[in-house]
Amino acid sequence: MSTSRLYSRLLSLALVLAACGRDTAEPTVTMLTTGPADDGGAVVSNDGSRVAYLSSDAGKTSIAVVATAGGTPTRLTPALNYIDDVQWSPDGNTILYTSDAAAPPDLWVVPAAGGDPARLTSDPGLEWNARWSPDGSRIAFSGNKGGNFNIWVMPATGGEARQLTTDRSDETNPEWSPDGHTIAFNSNRTGHTKIYTMPADSGEARAVTTGPGNDATPHWSPDGSRIAFQSNRNGNWDIFAVAGGGGEPTTLVRDLRDDTSPRWSRDGRWIAFISQRGGQRDVWVVPAAGGDAVRVTNDRADDYTAEWADRDRLVITHSENHSHVWAIAAAGGAPRQLTRGDGNEGDPRVSPDGRTVLYTGEHGGNSDLWIAPLDSGAARQLTSDSTNEFSARWSPDGATIAYLSNRTGTNQVWLVPAAGGTALQLTTDSANVYQAEWSPDGGAIVFGLDRDNGDLWTIAAAGGMPRRLTTQGSANSPVWSPDGRSLLFNSASSADGQGHIWTVAATGGRATQLIFDHYQFNAVWSPDGRSFAVPWHNGRGVDLAVLAASGGRPHVLASDSTVWHISPAFSPDGGRIAYLSNQSGRYDIYLIPAAGGAATRLTTTAGDEFSPVFTPDGQTIVYSMYESDGNIATARVNRLLRRAAGQGE
Repeated sequence: MSTSRLYSRLLSLALVLAACGRDTAEPTVTMLTTGPADDGGAVVSNDGSRVAYLSSDAGKTSIAVVATAGGTPTRLTPALNYIDDVQWSPDGNTILYTSDAAAPPDLWVVPAAGGDPARLTSDPGLEWNARWSPDGSRIAFSGNKGGNFNIWVMPATGGEARQLTTDRSDETNPEWSPDGHTIAFNSNRTGHTKIYTMPADSGEARAVTTGPGNDATPHWSPDGSRIAFQSNRNGNWDIFAVAGGGGEPTTLVRDLRDDTSPRWSRDGRWIAFISQRGGQRDVWVVPAAGGDAVRVTNDRADDYTAEWADRDRLVITHSENHSHVWAIAAAGGAPRQLTRGDGNEGDPRVSPDGRTVLYTGEHGGNSDLWIAPLDSGAARQLTSDSTNEFSARWSPDGATIAYLSNRTGTNQVWLVPAAGGTALQLTTDSANVYQAEWSPDGGAIVFGLDRDNGDLWTIAAAGGMPRRLTTQGSANSPVWSPDGRSLLFNSASSADGQGHIWTVAATGGRATQLIFDHYQFNAVWSPDGRSFAVPWHNGRGVDLAVLAASGGRPHVLASDSTVWHISPAFSPDGGRIAYLSNQSGRYDIYLIPAAGGAATRLTTTAGDEFSPVFTPDGQTIVYSMYESDGNIATARVNRLLRRAAGQGE
């Protein structure tokens, strides 16, 4: 981090103000980390004295601990490709996390004072969302070794896990009640994500929330009487609270912008949350009994998490993120920046005529669709709804754009003319839609529907009733074959609970699993439809392989024991594949012959590249570049809370 950038960061944090009228009570901000690594995911020990967090640098992530009062951080784990979801044990002696150190991702623990990490689970599939019981004797987690995600409970010292939920839907985000008798969790068994509770020793699950929209991120009050959560039942995400036994929720925060991630204060009087109402993600607090929300942070950066260290101090993950759309010649050369908005811009898609780029831009607290010329000129805003519009795709003739919008409360497929005009809602399901893709002839759109554990459906682009394609669940990332007769997709519905590549006819019918070893990521067809490229986990890293359309053994193009080679994209003539690799420490774009051979590194920037796509002539690759500089800070808000409660200074 440069000296000028560090000074700017410290100055902006020092000027954090609470926007509560003309007389503002200023939180006391203390920086716990200052880079150059990208730090985030902060969690506070039960006694409030220490903060564990994720520290990423050069494409690798490790766990570090720092005193809440400040000091020199201590790194606890080796730097790995994937570490997530750090949690303190109740006694503060151990840290629990998910890691791919012995792939696939399993649960691990490491002594908080330092020492060797130990693996807790080794089952097929993924284990994550792990949480300690209040007495530290057990761990609840979400695992998919049966195909879909269910809630499991295991001894904290390791051993056999016991399956707590058995529904075919996905059950995630377990949260123990303070007395350790009940576990709250998310389930989409009704087609919407709702909050359920269940006795920790087994029993019947009970719906705590009902009604429209999705309810997520349950968080128990300190006395166990209420659960705070976020819900999009009103269109965007707002903050609610409900009795632990269920009932009518109380609206705590409602705004036109998203409010997420509620966290009770330790005395139960306040709830901190993240809000986009100011144009960026800031920390706010609201009285748990109801009342006006008060802004805690107010600067140019985004805040992603806020955890209470004690009754009047918050630990905040604070990040300056920058993502824009770029282009680079496939033959090499200097990259060109195509977009220069003041928010994050990404997911670029080149128009069929190769003249413009469609992308998602986050400006003013929500995401909209934009179109920018590939050569030069100003970007044009295509949608301007106050909710989020994303995952946009050109129709094959370039006249229409399909995208996802949550303006009705759930993510649905919408269509809008590429030249601009009135948007038309295509799907009207009560469940969330994900990953909509046009058929090659433009006559239909395939999409995922978040009900029955997730399956693929198609709908005519002209409208009509959707038709179900798959029935095994956990289906995602569909891609049409070039002739439009079949689709590839990823599903974790096989016996090992890992994501594999399947194929299904465009008319529906029984799906066929093509790959059985390890697990795979999203596949892409070659232009002639005779083969497909797929990132394939090798046990430690991710190889890039090409397989015949009918399956069989892979032809590995790029391999390394720990490096990830992902996001392949064929050139229009099928002769080359662009992909991302983190062998340099960050994700760069590489180009390799589809038949095999030496790879060429195209980008060497300081950021991470994502979403590479070729222009129709194959001469240029368009992509997004992401830079993040996250740090951990504390904000002492005692004066602010007294002022908000009407108690003066």
